Amino acid sequence: MRFHKMNLSTGAAEDRSANLPRYSGNPIFGASIQGFFNFCTVLAVKPDDENFVIAGGSTLFRSRNGFVSPPTGNRNETHIGGYADPNSGGAYANHHADQQNVTFHPARPNEMWSANDGGVYLTRDVAAAPLIWENKNRGYISAQFYAVAISARPGDEHILGGAQDDGILYALSAKTSAGAPTPDAQNVIVGDGSYRYLGERFAYSSLNFGDVFRHSYTSANRTGVGSARFIGVPPRNSTQGRRFIHYYAIDPAGERVILFPVGNVIYRNTNIETTNPTNTSTALTQIAAPSNYFVTAMAMSQQNPAHVLYFGASNFNSVPRVYRWENAHTATSGLQEISVRNQTANTYTHSIAVNPLNANEILVVFSNYNVVGLYHSLDGGQTYTAIEGNLTGTSANPGPSLRAASILPLANVGESRTVYFVATSAGLFSTTTLNGANTIWEQEAADIIGPVVAEHIVARASDGRVAVGTLGRGMLVGDYNTPTSVDDKPSTALPMTFHLSQNYPNPFNPSTTIAFDLPVASRVTLKVYDVNGREIVALVNQQQIASGNHRVNFSGRGLASGLYYDRLEAAPLQGSTPVFVEKKAMSFIK
Repeated sequence: MRFHKMNLSTGAAEDRSANLPRYSGNPIFGASIQGFFNFCTVLAVKPDDENFVIAGGSTLFRSRNGFVSPPTGNRNETHIGGYADPNSGGAYANHHADQQNVTFHPARPNEMWSANDGGVYLTRDVAAAPLIWENKNRGYISAQFYAVAISARPGDEHILGGAQDDGILYALSAKTSAGAPTPDAQNVIVGDGSYRYLGERFAYSSLNFGDVFRHSYTSANRTGVGSARFIGVPPRNSTQGRRFIHYYAIDPAGERVILFPVGNVIYRNTNIETTNPTNTSTALTQIAAPSNYFVTAMAMSQQNPAHVLYFGASNFNSVPRVYRWENAHTATSGLQEISVRNQTANTYTHSIAVNPLNANEILVVFSNYNVVGLYHSLDGGQTYTAIEGNLTGTSANPGPSLRAASILPLANVGESRTVYFVATSAGLFSTTTLNGANTIWEQEAADIIGPVVAEHIVARASDGRVAVGTLGRGMLVGDYNTPTSVDDKPSTALPMTFHLSQNYPNPFNPSTTIAFDLPVASRVTLKVYDVNGREIVALVNQQQIASGNHRVNFSGRGLASGLYYDRLEAAPLQGSTPVFVEKKAMSFIK
């Protein structure tokens, strides 16, 4: 880290780098200014004192003399935020690590705002020692999730996520009001959380550079996860051959095998469920990309057939590679290259998605700008179709970078369609119709997820649950159920009046039917609200419906037990009849 003072009138510059803070201990934890290649580097000057300088990286420091001399004496005089202790880490009181911005109040120069990976903080007196911070994150979500996981079990509300700085978070349910933090989240492991897996018997988590841990559930209904047990994946306590956010794959068919890449080679451990899962991984030297590549994407099939591993490998000076390996739980050979033809160098194989009901259908995601980044195959990678469609952009106005994908067949929720999702730097998108370069991707949950970076996406075929990890909006879930259908066949005797019937059954679990009558064709909106007036779902939204008796099914899966309201609004399409509005209460009981 270098620090200079320059006189703008004369152009004279003075190098004061030698006077920056340097204490004993770990630089990452604040022994010195560690910016991680400018990932987190800030510099600010107090508006009424040009010698009062704020500088920071992972940790925040100040100097009252512009670093004209090195800091001496009490560390509280210089150290004002980020990590608390250069030897053990921890958070400075009411503050957070990895500084991103600092700004002063224009009229009150002693007030300073700090933005970092934990959100936004305020000090009323930047000259105080020690500094006192106020957490200003009320209603503001700053969590950055590299990866999320949900189990394959239908109706399971649990969700596991790997977050930057905040480690591994396990939530009993992600069903809260939009924008509100989940109140029952458990912090499983601290650090930089990475990929994870929610299995039937165990949960698995990993930190940066791929140390993988196994956790037992604390109860039969999974109300928590227990202490971590390291899973043998070589080499431990080394970053050699590993990515910061490191892919691995647990075979979903049996959940007893982990496949873990080191550099370009795949290692396999078949003993991850033993009492003491020691380092018994075997290097499968025939299952490898070229020696100058890194494995950067992995996915395993669930069925038809099971045990198929797909993986991608990247080298920024060469074209990306994609591979398929059958019987990955037992085989030692048989690797097949299925790379996408005509891909360019400097392209990163970011994600592979496998249809959970058909191992031969895959999506492959490549990341970079001004490249075609999304391909679809129905024959296990023998042939591909580019499907980036309207996400491609132009050379003058590039589309978003693509991060991850997921395939959700809806057969188990009563439909023949398949939904395709792609997580991008501008939010989450989906489509049910692939049409090559003309594919139209539509933004999902624009009012909740918005245009933030969606980093990871998973979907559950058993019931349509979808979970997404974002950089800055936390983890979010949704349910892709069968679209609401309204029976709009006119009855033989048309109703004389508008009417909203009491739902039946009531109380209900898991679903209920809401019936309403229309004497004339109307534009109808039927919504469900909680007791606080927050909208839960729009069952019918501004839909033109013929006169007659109509019924709509509503599923309460994922909701908390309690009282809810359904509200009908019907505006006749012709005539001067006023808009009809009626509301009913209904009870959901688990």
